[in-house]
Amino acid sequence: MPAVTADAKATRHDWTVPGVYPVAPGVHRVPLPLPSDGLRAVNVYVVEDGGGLVLIDSGWALEQARTALTAALAALGAGLGDVRSFLVTHVHRDHYTLAVQLRREFGSAVSLGLGEQQAIAALSGGTASPFAPQLAELRASGAVRLTQQLGDIARSLPGDTADWEAPDRWLTPHQEIGLTARTLTAIATPGHTRGHMVFRDAAGGLLFAGRWPFRLAGRGGRREREPRPLGRRRVPGTGIGVRVRCAGAAPRAGSRLPGAVALRRIVPVALTFGHHHHLCPEVA
Repeated sequence: MPAVTADAKATRHDWTVPGVYPVAPGVHRVPLPLPSDGLRAVNVYVVEDGGGLVLIDSGWALEQARTALTAALAALGAGLGDVRSFLVTHVHRDHYTLAVQLRREFGSAVSLGLGEQQAIAALSGGTASPFAPQLAELRASGAVRLTQQLGDIARSLPGDTADWEAPDRWLTPHQEIGLTARTLTAIATPGHTRGHMVFRDAAGGLLFAGRWPFRLAGRGGRREREPRPLGRRRVPGTGIGVRVRCAGAAPRAGSRLPGAVALRRIVPVALTFGHHHHLCPEVA
């Protein structure tokens, strides 16, 4: 499959621009659109694997996302049928549901962290509802108007229980996933969801993080608007050394989410995120 070149500087301040962006040899970032004015896109990572493709996350099962993914794969000389498998970082619909849809059509295998079993059962069984914990807290606080507004948003979200099915494979912590040219290790990083996984490519120096298990912030707890110098940084309070290719990716000092423990001994890596404004523009 041909390599894709992209003007990374053109998207430094808008990572949501559609296209195919090289991250490392044989690895490409593809932003897919989301139906909101908050998070406007989700990053899917296309890993070339022999004569086929492996995707880290899939996008939301929406026509516009599928169209964007089809166009991106075409730029790589491939199609949806060339996707052999999906490795999904967590159960949220913008990362998981398009994989389920494409599996029905093309037979691609879908893998998800074991800790998401309860969520999948609730979602596929129709017993889960969007923003249920947040709505409960708002009601208990007496925030009637906010409860109504958030409830309206929840009811307007596209999709239903038909979007949800169990994966072909439940991934366990430290499970190795052998591809043709690389081996990924699944690392459990609960926090964003109960079964959140990151995938480490030790030989390639990559960590596919989905939602990074630390809060991202700049000075004063706010995201930085301007890129900071790239290079090696230490995650405060964890002993983790990371080599950051994407500006603004240093976790907030004092973060103690459970995923920090799982990543404590990881060697320096380049980080790839599901949602980020300054996402790995440099090619390894």
